[in-house]
Amino acid sequence: MISITKSYDKSAWCNFSVHCLTEKGNVLFEQARLSLECKKLYADAIKPECFLDKESIEKWYGGAHGGFHKMYIVEIENIYSR
Repeated sequence: MISITKSYDKSAWCNFSVHCLTEKGNVLFEQARLSLECKKLYADAIKPECFLDKESIEKWYGGAHGGFHKMYIVEIENIYSR
Protein backbone atom coordinates (compact mmCIF):
# COMPACT_ATOMS: atom_id res chain seq x y z
CA MET A 1 0.00 0.00 0.00
CA ILE A 2 1.22 3.49 -0.84
CA SER A 3 1.18 6.08 1.91
CA ILE A 4 -0.68 9.13 0.60
CA THR A 5 0.53 12.42 2.07
CA LYS A 6 0.29 16.06 1.09
CA SER A 7 3.70 15.80 -0.62
CA TYR A 8 2.53 12.92 -2.82
CA ASP A 9 1.14 13.82 -6.28
CA LYS A 10 -2.19 11.98 -5.99
CA SER A 11 -3.59 13.22 -9.29
CA ALA A 12 -0.57 11.94 -11.25
CA TRP A 13 -0.70 8.59 -9.46
CA CYS A 14 -4.41 8.25 -10.44
CA ASN A 15 -3.72 9.38 -14.04
CA PHE A 16 -6.15 12.29 -13.73
CA SER A 17 -6.11 14.89 -16.52
CA VAL A 18 -6.67 18.59 -15.88
CA HIS A 19 -9.80 19.82 -17.69
CA CYS A 20 -9.46 23.49 -16.72
CA LEU A 21 -8.97 25.90 -13.83
CA THR A 22 -11.82 27.72 -12.13
CA GLU A 23 -11.85 31.51 -11.81
CA LYS A 24 -10.45 30.97 -8.30
CA GLY A 25 -7.59 28.87 -9.67
CA ASN A 26 -8.80 25.44 -8.54
CA VAL A 27 -8.34 22.41 -10.76
CA LEU A 28 -11.24 20.61 -12.43
CA PHE A 29 -10.40 17.12 -13.68
CA GLU A 30 -11.46 15.62 -17.00
CA GLN A 31 -12.63 12.43 -15.25
CA ALA A 32 -15.04 14.25 -12.89
CA ARG A 33 -18.75 14.42 -13.70
CA LEU A 34 -19.36 16.70 -10.69
CA SER A 35 -16.96 19.06 -8.91
CA LEU A 36 -17.66 21.20 -5.87
CA GLU A 37 -15.65 24.35 -5.19
CA CYS A 38 -15.82 25.11 -1.48
CA LYS A 39 -14.73 27.68 1.08
CA LYS A 40 -13.34 26.16 4.29
CA LEU A 41 -15.22 27.39 7.36
CA TYR A 42 -13.89 25.08 10.08
CA ALA A 43 -11.20 22.39 10.42
CA ASP A 44 -10.39 20.00 13.24
CA ALA A 45 -8.71 16.62 13.73
CA ILE A 46 -11.07 13.66 13.95
CA LYS A 47 -10.80 12.32 17.51
CA PRO A 48 -11.49 8.68 18.43
CA GLU A 49 -13.05 9.64 21.76
CA CYS A 50 -15.75 11.66 19.96
CA PHE A 51 -17.16 8.71 17.96
CA LEU A 52 -20.64 7.66 19.00
CA ASP A 53 -20.37 4.41 17.02
CA LYS A 54 -17.06 2.93 18.24
CA GLU A 55 -17.16 0.15 15.59
CA SER A 56 -16.59 2.82 12.92
CA ILE A 57 -13.13 3.56 14.30
CA GLU A 58 -11.50 0.29 13.23
CA LYS A 59 -13.72 -0.13 10.17
CA TRP A 60 -12.89 3.23 8.58
CA TYR A 61 -9.80 4.62 10.35
CA GLY A 62 -7.72 1.68 11.62
CA GLY A 63 -4.78 -0.09 10.03
CA ALA A 64 -4.82 0.11 6.23
CA HIS A 65 -7.14 3.14 6.16
CA GLY A 66 -4.35 5.52 7.15
CA GLY A 67 -5.53 6.60 10.57
CA PHE A 68 -7.45 9.69 11.54
CA HIS A 69 -7.82 12.66 9.23
CA LYS A 70 -8.71 16.31 9.42
CA MET A 71 -12.41 17.08 9.03
CA TYR A 72 -13.71 20.23 7.34
CA ILE A 73 -16.98 22.10 7.38
CA VAL A 74 -17.32 23.97 4.11
CA GLU A 75 -19.60 26.31 2.23
CA ILE A 76 -20.20 25.26 -1.37
CA GLU A 77 -19.42 28.25 -3.57
CA ASN A 78 -19.64 26.70 -7.06
CA ILE A 79 -20.88 23.46 -8.59
CA TYR A 80 -19.54 22.25 -11.92
CA SER A 81 -21.25 19.37 -13.74
CA ARG A 82 -21.13 17.75 -17.15
